[in-house]
Amino acid sequence: VSDCATGLYKNPKSNSCSSTCVDPHFADETSLSCVPICTSNPLTFASTSNGRKCVSTCLASEWHDLSSRKCVTTCVSNTFAYEFNRSCVLFCPGPSHYALGSQCVTNCSVQSKYSDDTTRTCVSTCPTGYYKDPTTFKCVSNCPNTYYKSELLNSCTQSCP
Repeated sequence: VSDCATGLYKNPKSNSCSSTCVDPHFADETSLSCVPICTSNPLTFASTSNGRKCVSTCLASEWHDLSSRKCVTTCVSNTFAYEFNRSCVLFCPGPSHYALGSQCVTNCSVQSKYSDDTTRTCVSTCPTGYYKDPTTFKCVSNCPNTYYKSELLNSCTQSCP
């Protein structure tokens, strides 16, 4: 089969045209064929939510897994859920996002954590040479005016240690 009619996809296993694709293939609108991996140009994601199709946007309840190019309900381990475009990323994008558990967040203080710019993560304890700034919830090398460095607490404090 060379070309399929509109709404049908070339099935590589049976060399025939069908309205759906079977596992492990997905219907690709660009090539009008059943493909094992969705195209990268344009970028599409394999979805099983509404048939086995390659889609440009996953459902609102799903995440775009950029590594596997699939629509997923949760991001796999070692990736972080990035709300801005509902994608699973290997690193949270700087300068405003930090890894907190499996999420990318803009504000570490919601979990009483501090933003560590060196690792782009939310931490309970700042690295050596940095202090917890209670005014910004960031790890800083210099405390703000009217605050003092407390080596013991690894924190900026209002009273002289």
